[in-house]
Amino acid sequence: MSDLTLTSFVASLRAVEVTGVRRYYAGPPASVTTSDLPALWLNGARIAERPLARGGVDWATATAEFFLVVGPVSQSRPEDSFASSVTYADALRSALAAAALGMGPTTVEVRTAILTINEKSYWGAVGTVEAQG
Repeated sequence: MSDLTLTSFVASLRAVEVTGVRRYYAGPPASVTTSDLPALWLNGARIAERPLARGGVDWATATAEFFLVVGPVSQSRPEDSFASSVTYADALRSALAAAALGMGPTTVEVRTAILTINEKSYWGAVGTVEAQG
């Protein structure tokens, strides 16, 4: 059985700090205010355990998704907001890649996105991190 648990993985992720982020939420918020932006939260996490080989050691793979909200779509110039989203996506990738999350390889993927929170659209980034251990 693997030593990596969903609880330990999420705890490690909550310790991640991204340059420039003003507000960290413990989980998905019901809404966000512009005074709290940029804001970051863990949007979901999962863990799967599969044997590496017949009779081999079980190896867990944990995956999580972060949302990083930069600013409202309705209050910004698209080219400036997109550029800001790219900058924050890079900062999120750097922070996730530097985090100690498991005993095996860690994979990080980020992308810019328009995120909808409580029926409002925001510029931002989505980061997915996968760790093994």
